[in-house]
Amino acid sequence: MSRLASLQPRGKASGSSPSPSSPSSSSSPKPRSTSSNPSTPKQSNANTAYDRSQRTPSRQAETSHHRFLKLLLDEVKKLCSTWEDIMLVDGLKAGKGCVDQATEMDNILLAPLGSERPSIAEHLEMFYESQRAMDGVLRKLDRLIIKLSALIDQADKLFFEAHRTMGWQFVLEQPMWFSWTFETFVDSLSPLLSNHHTQLAHLRVLSNQITDPQTSFENAKLALEQWRDLAKGGSRWQSVRDWEELMDLEMSFGTEDSDDDMDDRVKSSASKKKKGR
Repeated sequence: MSRLASLQPRGKASGSSPSPSSPSSSSSPKPRSTSSNPSTPKQSNANTAYDRSQRTPSRQAETSHHRFLKLLLDEVKKLCSTWEDIMLVDGLKAGKGCVDQATEMDNILLAPLGSERPSIAEHLEMFYESQRAMDGVLRKLDRLIIKLSALIDQADKLFFEAHRTMGWQFVLEQPMWFSWTFETFVDSLSPLLSNHHTQLAHLRVLSNQITDPQTSFENAKLALEQWRDLAKGGSRWQSVRDWEELMDLEMSFGTEDSDDDMDDRVKSSASKKKKGR
């Protein structure tokens, strides 16, 4: 099974929609011709012109819909990067604080009673502070999910606006840059939202283990290591890397530097696909 199968688009129209590009696809797909369909409304030359040498919309043909979509996709990329930064920096710091302070308190309580045994009050306060910090991390991640959902809603609005002003062929058949249509770009976002929701639910379970003073040191340490690993791997991490790779492949086609590295990207992606089978 293709490692890109999770990015298959869902249909927005009763007709068939084009499949997303994959690294094994031809590097020179031709846009579909609309001249044979007499019922197709005519589009202006500025909106349908192609640079035949590159088989991609020329710079003059790139519309405001292209630019708005590109800005939105960049925002999604930044959000995914911010998610991982919060997990690796704020999350690990708060989790480590909980584990360290809980361990210190356990060690103090194991010492014999007496005037020389230190108080746990200071460690208890620092533990509560780390607990609050971990709660704050989860709230930040929750807000990012809300923002991602809003970006997906905005992408849907851009899709229907482009359909209204440019026609159905523009959003369902005409490649935006390389081979993906407007519809395919929009459809690629929903799996990201689902994977972030799933990971946040997992992180809440790990947070409860880490911040519970009754959790043993071994179990708390294991939960903290799992938190760290989720920031650097797992299904959400892999889905984001696959999506970013496809975005780079699709959106860089036709730019000044794409002629030099397009073949390398396709070969690298095809090699990864074979290993993933």
